[in-house]
Formats: sequence, C-alpha cells, structure tokens
Amino acid sequence: MKVTAWTNEDYARKYYIDPNIERIMLINPDKKILSASEMNRLAEAKNMPLGDFCNEWWENYKNIPFYINEVQAQKWTMLSQKMEECVIQTCKEEGIRFSSFYHQNGEQGIPIIDDNYMFMTSLRCWGRIMALADGDKSDSGYLRYYLYSDKEPIQYPHGNCIGE
Repeated sequence: MKVTAWTNEDYARKYYIDPNIERIMLINPDKKILSASEMNRLAEAKNMPLGDFCNEWWENYKNIPFYINEVQAQKWTMLSQKMEECVIQTCKEEGIRFSSFYHQNGEQGIPIIDDNYMFMTSLRCWGRIMALADGDKSDSGYLRYYLYSDKEPIQYPHGNCIGE
C-alpha cells in the first residue's frame, strides 16, 4: 500500500473511492433508535405500558445487525486502518506536516492510496495522524495540528499532486 498522489476533496470524490463512505452505506436502515415520542406513540398503538413496549423493542433491536453486509463492512474498516498507517508512514518519511483544516480544504490535503482510494478523515483524526508522524503518542498530541497548527512547521506534499 502506497500514497500515490495528493489532491483536494472535490477531485478525490469524483475519481476515487472513500472506504469510510462505502462502509457507512452498509449501515442497516432498520437499525434505528426511536425517539421518546415515537416510543410513547407505538406503545399506545399497541395498547402496552411504555416499559413493556421498551423492553420488547430493545429485545428486537439487539437482534438487528448493524450492517447489511458485516463481512464487507469489516473489509472496508480494515482497509481504512491500513490506509491510515500508510499515510502516517508516508508523512513521517517525507516530512509532510499540515493542519487538519488544510487536510479537508487544501489543494493537496487528501492522500490518494494505490491510485484507487482517497483518505479523508475528521479534523481531530488528522491532528492525531500528524502527531503520530512526529512520534507524539500523547493523549493531547493531536491538538498541535487540530487546533494550534499555526505554531507548527508546515510541509506540504512535494510531488504527485493532481487535481483540477
């Protein structure tokens, strides 16, 4: 697995697969939590005490799988984890460091893996990735690139940049 390019989010979404989106698309639509008002309404419709209805609903809810395809969801999750490790290693080796804001909004903030997948993550997660590339495994290391990135040296990708 290798970072083969860097681009922006718009270009990445047009041409590459986001494993996290693929996994999210597998979430079972039947696995939904009911609001308190929905619980009350359904309990009344079944002419059941609310507590009994909630217990019955919970027993049924526990048996609904989270994903419609658990095996494929696990594959997407494992791919995302491997991609994250690849990005950390690449940033460590090439000295690439930039803020979480640039990751999501910059012209070369999105790593492309194996010319097939885009790696986009949350602001906090990107901060953690940058901290790990620096060798900082502390609980608050991510803050340096998540909130205080203006105090950190910036090194953007220096090759294989693509996009419109």
